[in-house]
Amino acid sequence: MTTIDRAPAMPVRLAGWKTRHGRADYLRAYDAALDLWSAPYDLRTVPTRFGPTRAVVSGDEDAPPLLLLPAASGIGALQWYPNVAALGVQHHVFALDFVGGPGGGTQTRAMIDRHDYAAWLVDILDDLAIEGAAFVGSSQGGWIVLNLCVMNPERVTSAALLAPAASLLPFSWQTEVSLRLHPPGWTARPALRAILGPDVEIDDRLVDVMAAGLKHFRYQQRSVFPDVFGETALNRVDAPLLIVIGDREIIYEPRAALARAAASIPHARTELVRDAGHLLNLQMPDLVDQMITSFFASPTDRA
Repeated sequence: MTTIDRAPAMPVRLAGWKTRHGRADYLRAYDAALDLWSAPYDLRTVPTRFGPTRAVVSGDEDAPPLLLLPAASGIGALQWYPNVAALGVQHHVFALDFVGGPGGGTQTRAMIDRHDYAAWLVDILDDLAIEGAAFVGSSQGGWIVLNLCVMNPERVTSAALLAPAASLLPFSWQTEVSLRLHPPGWTARPALRAILGPDVEIDDRLVDVMAAGLKHFRYQQRSVFPDVFGETALNRVDAPLLIVIGDREIIYEPRAALARAAASIPHARTELVRDAGHLLNLQMPDLVDQMITSFFASPTDRA
């Protein structure tokens, strides 16, 4: 299925920074947090029809490509700092910021529905001269990857989805409420603590990035929120998928979400992680690394 190049029915305010000072404040925090990156990296700007997108690039340039898409937490590609060394052993890794979210890119055109998210990723793959790639997506990033599996299945060789936002089940009412809020910057640390639990060490540099995003960034008017895919869409997903959800997930009931994935997606491998919440790769990086690398080594094997 090809993507469709369309324009919104009426003008919408694009996502962007409230002030130039705010953008500079965020990028200073982002650059400082890149010291956490666990492998050598390059920063690359990838042009798309929706605006330039930042990619943090690591790993073996001759290895198969792997694209990482983060949750909508405001820290962008930095979410993958504990994982990139392990994932880069067998892959050329491109960790993306969102266009339309805090990060190193700039939105220049509205994204009006899920077709546009597929088109954005297709543009990135085309510019990087990648026919098909493996993907890892967390939360909103998981929804975007699953959407590409539905819209442009020929571009996905395999994918790991970590607690994909909506996708399989509707959001809980608490999550629906939180998505409509615009919290101030000081809430960054308690928000990360609530997501990661009491036992995970939170680096101050990540807090600074998230706080700057909350303070200075304004999302697109009438933003596209992740939604649930119907049976027909899920039935035609052809790529092997690994779907991992923590048993303390709050965006939906985790066991029911995994059960729907197993019943509806032909080549889905599902895993429930004990004592884990939403941002699995930050809470249990070693376990997530092992699960993902094992899956990509033999994606068509059933557990």
